[in-house]
This record gives sequence, C-alpha cells and structure tokens, in this order.
Amino acid sequence: MWVKPRGCRELLRDVVVQNDPVDLHVVLANAVVEAYKQVGFNVPLVVRLEGTEVEQGRKILAESGVDIIAAKDLTDAATKVVKAAG
Repeated sequence: MWVKPRGCRELLRDVVVQNDPVDLHVVLANAVVEAYKQVGFNVPLVVRLEGTEVEQGRKILAESGVDIIAAKDLTDAATKVVKAAG
C-alpha cells in the first residue's frame, strides 16, 4: 500500500504562496522539484504537464538535477513509467 509522504501538501502550498501564480506550470514544476528534494523518493517520478505555456515547466523539471521525468501526455507518461520500471 502506498502512503503519502508527510509534508507534501504543505511543501506545495508554501511554494505556491511564495510565487506569483502567473505561470502555473512554473509554480507546479518548482513545487514538484522542491517536494522531491525535501521528501525524497527512491524511484523515478514521472510528471505530466500539459496545456499552453508548458515548456518552461518541463524545462525546470528536466534541469532540476533530480530523477524527475517529464511527460507530454498520458500515453507518453505510461510509456516512460514502464521504461523507468525496467
């Protein structure tokens, strides 16, 4: 059974409050990276960002230095999850 790591909601809320939410993809990408760093994961994390103005968010994930894999859509995400699982 998967148990949500403690503090994820609070970390995401803090990142959103500290940023101007003009570009939601940037805010969400930064929140995911910060949560990943603070909570820690022992498996790769696949994140799907989709919509307009999404490229900057994907770039943040790609350049984060942590094991986060950006996906373009649900099919791409499923493919990347299977590949990451080995």
